[in-house]
Amino acid sequence: MATQLNIIQWNAQSAKAKRANLERLITDYNADIILICETWDDREDGHGGTAIFVNKVINAKPLSFTSRPKNVNISGIYLPQITDMAVQPFLSTRPVHAPMSCQDYNGLLNQIKTPFILGGDFNAHHSAMGSSKTDNDGNLLLKTIDNHQLVFLNDGSPTKLSRPNQCVSAIDVSLVSSSID
Repeated sequence: MATQLNIIQWNAQSAKAKRANLERLITDYNADIILICETWDDREDGHGGTAIFVNKVINAKPLSFTSRPKNVNISGIYLPQITDMAVQPFLSTRPVHAPMSCQDYNGLLNQIKTPFILGGDFNAHHSAMGSSKTDNDGNLLLKTIDNHQLVFLNDGSPTKLSRPNQCVSAIDVSLVSSSID
């Protein structure tokens, strides 16, 4: 029998300033795990950062990464009692000026055992993901999704509320390995 977890991905844009929102996510949605991007705690410019909140009844262990691209924040946990699944917010706020390459994506994905859940702010735009424009980073992310046989969980809705006269985007992406039941 498969274990069911309620996992929420949230682009906080300052987790400290939005603590009340985090508490509401935990209680209103009975969250087991919250993957947080844009904590705004880890970088010199005050942006970026990742965090994972895990219900205290879940046995979670941190994942370590032997290599990672420059300017990319990564956090991950391993859930040993749940079919060796790795749960990972991935690429929290990859800065627009720090593009990822195929080699970067492959290097990170090859460090994670399957099955896994992957979520993050990829800063990649593609019409297939719900953005109103497509860029090179979006093409590269779609190629990576295809090459690694990942399943795209987003429903095509924008994930970033835009100001008037801006393009809608879906840069916050949730993916799973195809081996998840």
